[in-house]
Amino acid sequence: LTPPSLHPVLHSPDPPHPLPDTAPGKRTLTTQLTRIEPAENISIDKTYRRKTPMTISQLTLAGQAAFEAYREQLKNVVDAMYK
Repeated sequence: LTPPSLHPVLHSPDPPHPLPDTAPGKRTLTTQLTRIEPAENISIDKTYRRKTPMTISQLTLAGQAAFEAYREQLKNVVDAMYK
């Protein structure tokens, strides 16, 4: 058994620090979902389960079609890169 100081890869004196709550781009999933809800690609239901807030999001039929179209476009771009 060797002390942690002999394992520099496993033991770091300076652990990574999390982003502060005010960091740009840090938002909750609910906030991000409510931004894309007006496009009618997802439906959002907010409810409670045992007094705990719960958000249920579901891809609509229009959202499924949009996502499939996006995947096809992305596939075409990747295919074109490797021709």
